[in-house]
Amino acid sequence: VQFVTYRRSVKGRFNGIETCGYSGAIRMTDSENTLPRQLSPDVLSALQGVRFIAQHIKDADKDNEIVEDWKYVSMVLDRFFLWVFTLACIGGTCGIIFQAPSLYDKRKPIDQELSDIPLRKNNFLVPTDYLNQLENPYI
Repeated sequence: VQFVTYRRSVKGRFNGIETCGYSGAIRMTDSENTLPRQLSPDVLSALQGVRFIAQHIKDADKDNEIVEDWKYVSMVLDRFFLWVFTLACIGGTCGIIFQAPSLYDKRKPIDQELSDIPLRKNNFLVPTDYLNQLENPYI
């Protein structure tokens, strides 16, 4: 029996064929599978390609799992920083509004002090006697 072993380098590519000297059938060995068969070199080459593709797909699946894990971590951090940003904006807005000097100024507004139009308390309508005076200035 002759053994044909395919070895892979770090990147998953086959870098050589080893043969052990026994007479008889050719046996193909991989780290996961052993297929004893009488195979031609073309079939061995095809099997080598199929195994390479299968290993490449397994590696891609592992890479996709890692990418999905990092996407989840980024989503959690994104949501966390959204809340931090929202609270900072609300706090900053409240801080700016509460520093406004007009909130703590108890003086009478200048437009009410200097206005010729007297306004009643809680009623922002102009008094009718003033409107009559504007319509008929000679009365």
